[in-house]
Amino acid sequence: MKDLVNLNDFLIEPFYVDLSDECRISLINKSLSKIGSKENLSNKLNCSKKSLNEIIMGQTRYGRRFIPAHLLKNLLSILSLDAIDIESYVLHLKRGRNTREVAVNLPLNPSPELSLLVAKALGDGCICSDWRFDYKNNSMELLDEVIMAVEKAIGKSKFTLNDRGNNCYDLKFSPVIGYILYLLGVPKSYKINQEAKIPYWIMNGDVDIKRNFLRAIYDDESCVDAKGKRIIFALGKTKEFEASLKNFLDSMRDMLKSFGIDSARINLQKEYGKNVILRFGIYGRNNFQRFQEKIGFTNTQKSKSLEILNASYLDLHKTKNQIFESIINSSIPLNTLDVAKINNLNHKSVASHLSNLFHEGKIGKSKDTNPVIWWLPDAKLPNNNDRIIELLGKKELTANNISKNLSLDYKYVFSLLKHLEYKKLVKHSNSHPMVWNIN
Repeated sequence: MKDLVNLNDFLIEPFYVDLSDECRISLINKSLSKIGSKENLSNKLNCSKKSLNEIIMGQTRYGRRFIPAHLLKNLLSILSLDAIDIESYVLHLKRGRNTREVAVNLPLNPSPELSLLVAKALGDGCICSDWRFDYKNNSMELLDEVIMAVEKAIGKSKFTLNDRGNNCYDLKFSPVIGYILYLLGVPKSYKINQEAKIPYWIMNGDVDIKRNFLRAIYDDESCVDAKGKRIIFALGKTKEFEASLKNFLDSMRDMLKSFGIDSARINLQKEYGKNVILRFGIYGRNNFQRFQEKIGFTNTQKSKSLEILNASYLDLHKTKNQIFESIINSSIPLNTLDVAKINNLNHKSVASHLSNLFHEGKIGKSKDTNPVIWWLPDAKLPNNNDRIIELLGKKELTANNISKNLSLDYKYVFSLLKHLEYKKLVKHSNSHPMVWNIN
């Protein structure tokens, strides 16, 4: 993949370039050799002699002399050089007379940190109308993460951090940073009334590039609902760009899928005036575990909420296994109350787990009995149905008689008789106690 950002992108007004002394002097000397004099060179560059002298000296009374981008472009043209030939000698860039120069490490190639910055600009950040990159958040760890990502992926940059009150902070970077993010695919100014799109280089990036993008944007725009057992992601746009927003969210779902994380369909969360908010959720223990292991949160509060969410599912799974163990280890079939007492659990919770275990085919249950009796699946039990039918083929018996003859629990025998009756294999008298025989 070609460079995402290079020096050619800045050889336009109103950018200024600070070159190393070695490179600057070499360009000037070679240009003077070719043009003949300072006067001719200043005319060729369309600048004043004072400006040319300052460029030659690399200094003004205010500090280092940055070269206007259009003059540098003309110098390169005179020498038939391309910007790539001097890219490694660029020390700083700035936009206009802004004093916030940036020590840009050109060229910029795809990286996890650049991916994170794009996510932040699409999330709680923005590119202001004056091109500054503005990021607002109440989490100092997220603010620090942005500062470190800018320094590592782009270069050292001056910034301001203002306390806006209500535990919210406003982080502002040089217009150079904002312009770079624009080149990387972030819309300038109001995002709500512009297309939403995840840049190609992120969608087709490596695992770390995708992970950093998802983690960063989920840090900003998601809600971890431990009580509702879900992670919700929501974004808004004007109705004009609703289709674009849906495509953006679909792209996010595709990226999540590449980590083995399934998500629910996109739906409308809210409609207000000319705007809509769309959302989608992540549900299920396996998806939460994969999200925690493969993406995670930098935001401590959301990270803790996800841990609680995972722990609640792990506890649920542990309790279900505990109930299953009590069924398979029992020498006799048990009813729901028996299981609740053995495990010291709530009756309603136990009933729900038993029902799930039955539907998963792990345990069996009686039909038309009150209370319901639970045991191992019929396939794993001796065929007591056949033993009962064989016994009743010889003589009529009560359930208590059968229980004693076969050394089986009375409640279990009675549930089997009701099951055989349901299959129309046996019948009983209307006497008390019931006397059973072959149908």
